Amino acid sequence: MMLAKKMGLNVPEVKIFKIDNFPLYIINRYDRKEEENQIVRLVQEDFCQAMNVDPQLKYKPILQSCFQLIKNESSFPIIDNRKFLRLIIFNGLIGNCDGHAKNISFIHDQGETFLAPFYDLLSTYVYPLSKRMAMRIGGKRHFHFLLPEHFEKFAKDVGIKYGIVKETLLDMANKSIEASKETTKNFNDLYGQSSIVDQINIVIKSGAQKKMADFSS
Repeated sequence: MMLAKKMGLNVPEVKIFKIDNFPLYIINRYDRKEEENQIVRLVQEDFCQAMNVDPQLKYKPILQSCFQLIKNESSFPIIDNRKFLRLIIFNGLIGNCDGHAKNISFIHDQGETFLAPFYDLLSTYVYPLSKRMAMRIGGKRHFHFLLPEHFEKFAKDVGIKYGIVKETLLDMANKSIEASKETTKNFNDLYGQSSIVDQINIVIKSGAQKKMADFSS
């Protein structure tokens, strides 16, 4: 989550707070706002709810359906589709294979609908879990093995110009390596060193370098 913020994704503030060495993961509420000295609850609707999909089937929706939902429902479809594209690429670079439909939401506020801040961003790749993404990109589920032709197919499938997809991917891949180093330093200063963070950095560096090599060949 700290890295996502560093790379410009819209995420809530997070921190780790310890009580008697018991760590708590604290997330700022983004579905509340202050209005006339009162706390008002904002309506949050995840993509399963928006698509009328049973939450137990949260891995069923595909990326094409998500992009179409944003196009149909968002008050700012172009902006939100670009944000969603960046989320997909970020998840791929960090090895988040659990980006299912309940991990994406809308906020409804004052007659407008827009993507909620992104949440539950973690690297599942460093744990003994599936290495396959929740949603296919260009027909494939393993981000590290995706080639330019897969991203070209993905761009066609979701209705985004391939040039935009390629430019966004290369920009994020290039920035992710240095950003992960800076975020790691910040994390270590706040909470101490973690071997898991080092493993995540290896995933990011290897994936980013491979993507930049694939697109330059």
